[in-house]
Amino acid sequence: MGRHRRKSEKNNIAFGTFFAGMRQAHNISQDALADNLLTGRAISKLEQYGTMPDALVFDALIRRLGASTQFFMTMLSESEYEYLCWKESILRKIEDGSIQPEDLDSDMANARHIHETLQEQFTEFWKGYVLCDETRMERAIAATVTGYPQPLSAEQCLSTEEIMYILLHLEMRGSSGSFDEKQLTETLSSILCYIEKCCPVEEQIKVYAKAVCLFGEYAKDVSPEEKIRCYRRALELHRKQAVVTGICSVLQGLLREEAHLKAEEREMYRHALFALTRVKEEFQVEEPSLMRGEVNRQFCLLHEVLGAYRQERKLKIRDIDKHACSEKTYRALEAGKRNAKKSTWKSLADYMEIPIDSYNTEIISDRYQDLALAAEIKKLLHLQKDEIALYKLLELEKCLGDKAKIKQNVQFISSIKNIMSYEAGEISLDEYQKQVEDAIRLTIPDWNIDYGTHFYTEREMTLVYYYALILRGRGDYDAAISLVRMLWNQLEQSHVLLIHRSNEALLINTLWKDLLTDIEDYEGALEKVKIGVELSFATGKGEFLDVYTFEPGWITHVRQESLTGSERAKCLNYFQSAYHISRLFDRKKSQKIIRNYCSDNGFGLMF
Repeated sequence: MGRHRRKSEKNNIAFGTFFAGMRQAHNISQDALADNLLTGRAISKLEQYGTMPDALVFDALIRRLGASTQFFMTMLSESEYEYLCWKESILRKIEDGSIQPEDLDSDMANARHIHETLQEQFTEFWKGYVLCDETRMERAIAATVTGYPQPLSAEQCLSTEEIMYILLHLEMRGSSGSFDEKQLTETLSSILCYIEKCCPVEEQIKVYAKAVCLFGEYAKDVSPEEKIRCYRRALELHRKQAVVTGICSVLQGLLREEAHLKAEEREMYRHALFALTRVKEEFQVEEPSLMRGEVNRQFCLLHEVLGAYRQERKLKIRDIDKHACSEKTYRALEAGKRNAKKSTWKSLADYMEIPIDSYNTEIISDRYQDLALAAEIKKLLHLQKDEIALYKLLELEKCLGDKAKIKQNVQFISSIKNIMSYEAGEISLDEYQKQVEDAIRLTIPDWNIDYGTHFYTEREMTLVYYYALILRGRGDYDAAISLVRMLWNQLEQSHVLLIHRSNEALLINTLWKDLLTDIEDYEGALEKVKIGVELSFATGKGEFLDVYTFEPGWITHVRQESLTGSERAKCLNYFQSAYHISRLFDRKKSQKIIRNYCSDNGFGLMF
């Protein structure tokens, strides 16, 4: 057991130190951070001993620090995850108008086993929202936002969830006319200022568009130029992060001020809005209008991770009883029937060699800036900006210093370098395949193509995705599809919904679609297209939306030697939508592919 503990400590970045560094960098006191959630003493224990709070509180604290939860793979107990899914089901019912009073008085609403203040705030706020009770909504917000409804100040410490509550409350007051116009403008201005100064771009994306759209609608005495400035900034945030949710509202806001826009800019916005609207209609999807489908929110379940690692290590439960916790406790944990105490979870992770950190972040570092940089690199690759991504990767490697040698970090850095080297023609396919295999085996020593018992992290799934791409390049479609299916089965068989591991789901689904078109299984490919479009809008991720939009037109075209006029028009609609979406998110490779295809096949694309 001692060997396991030493190994864990060597690769472990003390979370308490990491957390304290973020708080001190923002000059936030322990008491201000804990306001209405915990005590300053609880924050002190977290920083000194790494004592992690429950998931809801952890999220709120991270966001109050001006940081993003997207860099942390949150490990949840089954009860925590059930509560999270219940919250999302309530929001879905509110959106579609099917909410009933008893839904917000259910056993789940009243179960106080996660965090009483946050749970009560949620139910009270949405009761007020459903009943159009502005006072009740205001009271719910004030439970954690000291001084509300006074305008926000930069000294306050708020999460994006708290900001969204405030925005929805202001929207109701604005629509009911119960707010003084000047006061509403001042409050919205203070929120925009707070978001711009205190929230990182990864978190701004969740609330800034909503704030800008309310500002544009209700701030009557603000100049069109100022509104356009805010709309443009919101649009740029969405473009850089490739986020779909809220972007149509921003485009509509810009077009309301079209008299003050340049002609070229105006046309681009019109085309983009029309393309997104057409795709939503074609695939019969709706983007969330409330606080659902948070961008890049990733979860895994404690009992599923325990079960996968125990099987992979070929451990018997009686062995665990001798080294980590009682057999009765472990059986309950692996069955998902109880939560693990922090000390029990650490003992289990040490004994079973579960790399805790790899389920918290994409890379392992004690600096938040490194985590943000790693996420930016991945985003740049999705947006087809390879040169900038490589420059940023070298910057990350330098910032990590000795930590770049931690095997999870080696995996991340080497996987990106290897694929770039191969695409640049610097290494052969055989060399590239060996390097990918070596990278996978850093954390899965016994890995082979049929290895399905491991619990794959996002980073590991990405590496296996690269391996499947290599098999596709060799024309070994059966092996590639088998590998992709193995990964997809793990995602689909999990109790975690696909939208909560959407980074992996979208990546794997896209490759599976391509493989099916390779073997001319067009019906199967179209099923993957539908899944991809639905996931893109449900989660707000636009990285692959142009690819999915292009595919139905391409399949229709290649399946038929001659197209009727209506079929040709439908293909052109797909191509034009794909082109304008790729242009919206500045995916230049996709734009070039679409232009060339249309030119070569006589489709008159509207540029």
